[in-house]
Amino acid sequence: MRRLLFALLPLAACAADPKDSGAADGGAVDGADGSDGVDGSDGADGSDGVDGSDGVDGSDGADGTDGTDGSDGGEDPRWAPLVAAAEADMAASGAYAISVAVLKDGELLYAGAFGARDGAGGDPVSPATLFGIGSTTKNMAAALALREVEAGRLSLEAPVAATLPALTPPNAELLPGATLRQLLMHSGGTNDWLDWRGDPDDGALESDALGGFSAAAYQMAVPGEIWNYSNPNFSIAGLMTEQVDPAGRPWADIVHDDLFAPLGMERCVGRGVDALADGDYTVGAGIGLSGLARDVGPADFDPAFARPAGLVWCTPTDMVTWGWALLGGHPEVLSEGVRAELLRPQIDLGYVEPGLQTYGFGLFIDQGFALSETEFSDKLRIDHGGNTLGHTSAFTLIPEDGVVVSVLASAYGADLSATTRAALEAVDALGPLRAPPVVAPDPSQWADFVGAYKDVYNVGDMIVSEEGGSLVVDCPLLDSLGIPYTRTLEVWGPRTFFWEVQGMTIDLSFLRPAGVSEGPAKYIRNRIFVATRDEAEAPPAFAPAAGTPGRPLRLGLPLGPDPLGPRAPGWAWAR
Repeated sequence: MRRLLFALLPLAACAADPKDSGAADGGAVDGADGSDGVDGSDGADGSDGVDGSDGVDGSDGADGTDGTDGSDGGEDPRWAPLVAAAEADMAASGAYAISVAVLKDGELLYAGAFGARDGAGGDPVSPATLFGIGSTTKNMAAALALREVEAGRLSLEAPVAATLPALTPPNAELLPGATLRQLLMHSGGTNDWLDWRGDPDDGALESDALGGFSAAAYQMAVPGEIWNYSNPNFSIAGLMTEQVDPAGRPWADIVHDDLFAPLGMERCVGRGVDALADGDYTVGAGIGLSGLARDVGPADFDPAFARPAGLVWCTPTDMVTWGWALLGGHPEVLSEGVRAELLRPQIDLGYVEPGLQTYGFGLFIDQGFALSETEFSDKLRIDHGGNTLGHTSAFTLIPEDGVVVSVLASAYGADLSATTRAALEAVDALGPLRAPPVVAPDPSQWADFVGAYKDVYNVGDMIVSEEGGSLVVDCPLLDSLGIPYTRTLEVWGPRTFFWEVQGMTIDLSFLRPAGVSEGPAKYIRNRIFVATRDEAEAPPAFAPAAGTPGRPLRLGLPLGPDPLGPRAPGWAWAR
């Protein structure tokens, strides 16, 4: 039996393994097809810095790179461990480049860039070079939506149908009744979906929402009842923002005009084509959708549907400016009401004890976090990582210390833990470290997990019972198809277990609806599938449109986290 070391969440963004979706590179990906979907899965005074000064002095860093610390050319010895960590993370991930910025109390303390703009090793990167930030975009999309709520043009509690009456996905019939609040806290209840070869034209945010997504969407859970990461939540929220904009601007222009420009984030753009036109961008050591290695840059994928969920291009120096706005440093752009709503815990993630790991609007909020199996910080951490098919982002805020750290790398699934930790240590933002608290499993609660569940889209019936002090699961459909799985669930924490299926380990969490603290679990949740207790009101079965083939079983393909998702729950597990 494994014990959970509470919130063992290494400071990585999205270190996911390449997965073979079974499609050709750049093909359409459905979040339930085994790839787990993809979501693509930054000062108001006009100066380059965030404190009224240039912040980056253009001199060489201590190691001869273009890194700077905004004051003494990078020669301060406190940054030496950060430089070493960045170079180590870059080498370990296979990234062609890595760029880092550290801000404290509104002052840019460090900006450093290492490596080259592409795999050819030619032009070196600088702190001004653009990287894809992936799902870190989501809190920007949330902020724009909340600004419209503040202006009275959107409502957090109104249904999606009030703004998008034409969005009527036939197999996600509850989505039109979901609220903007539920979308922004990842409880819209639908599957993940993105066509990486989607149209980059601005109008495709709407046309793909009403077309490809609507046709592929299906209901996984009742909106608002559980947290489950799905990128279309933010694509739809972005489209709602676009629909009510008085000037009729596309989302990429709204994020530039309403956030980037007034904050002085001059190196951030909302389209891949804009990064391409800029010229100073990175090409990442990435993957195609077949799982094969390939270099990926802004010319390769730029679907408009994914932009609000994860396709902004930016620099760490501008990202820490954005982080300072989130911490209250720019009330003229983010009012206190908008900012407080963004950073307020909205829903529990459902992995450990309630209240310890939550999601705000496009931000994870952790009440303390572990850096290893023996080191734990009691500091409140707000963060959101991200991946594109060729880039990784780690974005971390420690509100108590006024610290923001942004790390961007030109590689898919890079582990940026060491760099982020070194940055936080350099500004003393971790506080005293102690042994992580242990959240022990409670077998007395397992009776609430026993029962018959159904997932009509993927695994079919899941019959959970207790045998010899363990929970076991039987899946008749998988048995009939010869798909291997282990019957015995391996304990991880109070309500989350490991399950081996098709040779891969995935997480299963037994969840009651949000706000319900007692009684039987209603859902078995994994990101790529959700099974509902039989006696509960299950989502309707998938009904293919006339003339289309029936929905294929998805578990014939590998399972795993998607290229642009959040921290995978597996990173929180103490093995």
